Formats: sequence, structure tokens, C-alpha cells
Amino acid sequence: MNFTGALIPDGSGRVFGGGAVRGWTLIHHSMKCKNGWGFSDPTIRAWSCGNCRAECFMHRVKCYKCQFPRPENPKDAKLVPVDMCKCGCESIVKQGVCGNEVSFFDIPIEVFVPLILKFLSVNDICSLSQIDKENNNYFSCNEIWRSFYISEKVKKFYPDKLISLSNQKVRKNSTMTWTNEEVRAARCTLVIHNVSSIPMDIYWVRNGQIKLMIKSRARDKPFSRGEKFITTTYPNHRWFCVPTEEWMLKNPCSNVGFSFVVNVLELTDHKFDKTSKLAFVRKIHEPRDLKPIKGANKEYASVKKEYMKLVLNLEKLNEAFRKNSANKERYHNDIQRLTRNLKAYQRDFKAAQKKEKAIMHAQSVVKQK
Repeated sequence: MNFTGALIPDGSGRVFGGGAVRGWTLIHHSMKCKNGWGFSDPTIRAWSCGNCRAECFMHRVKCYKCQFPRPENPKDAKLVPVDMCKCGCESIVKQGVCGNEVSFFDIPIEVFVPLILKFLSVNDICSLSQIDKENNNYFSCNEIWRSFYISEKVKKFYPDKLISLSNQKVRKNSTMTWTNEEVRAARCTLVIHNVSSIPMDIYWVRNGQIKLMIKSRARDKPFSRGEKFITTTYPNHRWFCVPTEEWMLKNPCSNVGFSFVVNVLELTDHKFDKTSKLAFVRKIHEPRDLKPIKGANKEYASVKKEYMKLVLNLEKLNEAFRKNSANKERYHNDIQRLTRNLKAYQRDFKAAQKKEKAIMHAQSVVKQK
């Protein structure tokens, strides 16, 4: 855009006219006179209309209300030292606000938690809480910290759930005494059918380690309602069906998920797309009653403190306290040693100054001879 003019600081960061950079306004030369019409005083940024008395910005050559022209001589116009509205509207106000601005704290917690909180971390919330007292009150409410508390509860519960399922006792059968050759010869098909509304992850134990099974060649997604997981397996292999962490975050329940051991003596005839053959079939059913994780639904006076109890380790804190105390004692001893040395140097410096004065006096006496 061709616009010949000058950059004038407006002190507010607002953009006027055809173009500008932040904090500067591009004013056309025709809008200025030799005396610097309206810009001799940086606090004067508006003129009062002689017709309707509306306060207009300096860049306007006509009143924005009645289209009355701006006086050519600045002496004929009433210049007003005002500020622009902080909310970003085109209003001229004397207090810096127009009364229509919306504060961040006007956002209801019911809106902030589901829509905004998911984009913030614990460090973000802690940083916002330290801005001022109003921020601290807003970001310390239980509804905000309950989300972090539940998330930490689930993160701690999930691996414990897998370990408990791996140690769960199973019903013994005669195939558990088979040799490795007999187990490899009895390879069979495993079918896990999810008939519940809970998305599930499937794990299995390999060489004593729990591993997440790749659920599909086309996609790596949890098994939803009606989907089937089909693979090959061997007798006495242990499998787990556990809800996904995403589902657990929304439904922190402790009694969902189970483990089983493949028993080739319980194979049944299963119908596939084109054929039917023997397979070991397990169905995932939804429990009648969902039991919450211990402490997840409990009402606390301060959920923030309960969250800190989860993430902070007392032994590590005590160790950090001991190390810090030792460092503090070492620093204190170093400061005392340096202070003593400093005092000694100060005494030597003063003595050198006195000696310098005596030598200078002696030199002056010798020069007089």
C-alpha cells in the first residue's frame, strides 16, 4: 500500500491509519501542520468535536459521530489527553477502560476445566498462581487440581493393575505339565471379542515381561465395542485385557480388566468370515458395578495438597534436605573465611595508605632542600 507519512509513537501499541508497527502510528502528512497539529504533547491523542462534543482520535479528520470536520487550526479545537480502551475497542475513555471488557477470571470453572485446562500443564498452573493473589485464588480451586490428581492416580494405578493381573492365580489344568515340544505342537487360534462399551488394550507376557500387543495391522487403536482380536497363541500363555488409560482418566475404576491363561482343552468351534474352526474364545463383558480407584472420588479440603502427596516422595525430600543443609553449612563456612580474609586485606590496605602518606610527606621534605 502506498502511504506517505511519518511514524508517530502513540504509547499504546494500537494500530491506526493505513499501517503501523506496534507502539507507533503512521500519520499522513496532510494530517499535520507546521506546528505539529496534535502531536506536540505525546499525552494529547484526541480532539473534542465542536458540534457534538464527541472525543475523536487525532487521525480522524472528521468526527466519527456527526462527520463534523476537524478544525484546521489546533487552537480552535479542544485537545483532550485521553487513553484508548484496554479491551481493544475503538472507544475513547478517560480511565483506560470502557466498562465492556471481560476479565480472564470471568470464565466459569465449569468452562475452564473441560475446554482450557487440557492445554495447560501443572507447571503452567503453578506459574499462573504466582502472578498475584487473584490468580492464586482462581488457580487453586479443587476443580482444577482434581483433574491433575485423577490423572496421577491413574498413572500410578495402571502399572500396578498389570502387575496384580500377572500375579493373579489361575485355574490349573493338565496342559501345564506339558513339555516345550508338546506346547509348540498345540498352537491354536485366540479370539478376544469385546462385547462391552469399554475400549480395551490387550497385553501378553513374553519372557516374564508384560508387552502391549499390536492390535491391528492397519491401525494401532484400542478395541471398541463389537471388535474382535484374532491371533495365534500357545497353551498356558497368559493374556491381559485392560481398559485404555484415556478411558481410565475419565472413569477411574479399579475393577475393570482381567487376565486369563490359554487352555487348549477348552477350544470351541468359532465362525470366521468364510470358514469355521476351533479357537480359544474369550469375551470382554462390562462389570455390573464400577468401583472407583481408592481415593479418586473422595472429597478433600485441598486437592492440591493431595496431589503433592502423590508426586512428592518423602525419602527423596529428606535426602534433598540433608544435602541442602550440608551445602548451606559449607557456604556459611566459606563466607566466614572470606570475611576474615577481607578484614585482613582491609587492615593491610589502610596500613598501606598511612605508609603512603608518610612516604609522600618525606618526599616533599626532601624536595624542599
